[in-house]
Amino acid sequence: MTTDKINSISEDEWQLRCDLAACYRLFVKYGWTDLIFTHLSARVPGHPNQYLINPYGLLFHEITASNLIKVDFDGNVIAGNYPFNDAGHAIHSAVLKVRPDINVVLHSHTRAGMAVSCMKGGFLPLTQHAGEVRDLICYHKYGVAEDNPEECDKLGSDLADKWLMIMHNHGLLSAGRTVSEAFYFLYVLEIACKVQVDVMSTNAELIYPDQGSMDVLAGFTVDLAGNPATTDAAANLSPTYSDGTKPTVTSFTSTTANGSYKEGDAINITANMSEVVLGGGSITATLSTGDTVVLSTTANSAALTGSYSVPASRTSTDLSVSSFVVTSAVKDLYAGNTLTDTSLPSSIA
Repeated sequence: MTTDKINSISEDEWQLRCDLAACYRLFVKYGWTDLIFTHLSARVPGHPNQYLINPYGLLFHEITASNLIKVDFDGNVIAGNYPFNDAGHAIHSAVLKVRPDINVVLHSHTRAGMAVSCMKGGFLPLTQHAGEVRDLICYHKYGVAEDNPEECDKLGSDLADKWLMIMHNHGLLSAGRTVSEAFYFLYVLEIACKVQVDVMSTNAELIYPDQGSMDVLAGFTVDLAGNPATTDAAANLSPTYSDGTKPTVTSFTSTTANGSYKEGDAINITANMSEVVLGGGSITATLSTGDTVVLSTTANSAALTGSYSVPASRTSTDLSVSSFVVTSAVKDLYAGNTLTDTSLPSSIA
């Protein structure tokens, strides 16, 4: 990537590039690499249909924040001097398309992960680590994702509302709202898989923890991750907090005064929420121009921020937010529902 292109990206994207590049180095540190044949991705802030991924051909220790490539869901390289792994594009775009609350996807071919993926009995609740991620896991039958839309659709549907996937005869997949969250989930699953393989290799009689204790462990992590796919279609429920109140946006503000915008303006938009949003939480706001912008926070905050660049033919003197969708957990929100709050501000101040 050229210096000009580096200078043109947002601060949020640069921070994400640094975080994702660091995760590639963590894969090296923990021995999770498979030469050049696995991949880690992250959704580009403010561009929900684009993601960052490793330049195909580089070993993981060669990957940096500046040489990560930017790809859209149609397979076009937006920025970068390398191609992408076709299977990687198929897998990561499939997950990011179906789960707007997910911003990061990690895929590994570790020895322990592949070993457990080949076991008919699947993942066993043997350890504390296993209990932590037990209820975050789903399974996916082996298939070749490259040039196979049906396989990609199946991968997305199999993930459903989970955050970890054991891909039969293949490896592991982890998802998260942030790089650190996705890494943590994968780390815990990988340790549990290693112990399972080690214990089973001894042929000793297995000791299982009691069900009640494992339920408590699983509950901690499910509360942390949230349940983004939980909806009540029959009742058409709007998202609510546990105390029954509805989440609201109290105001939208921007860096441009008086709501007067012109082509080329770079606008930093803030959504001031009525409730504190967990770190990594976000909403996708649909603007009066028809464009969307992801507003998020990296720490617990009631303010979600994002950037929007006014494109050609989008000049407006009254830029407003027509609707927004919760894309990650805000307390125990049911995500993925459009919020229809009557107090939604009519324009961005």
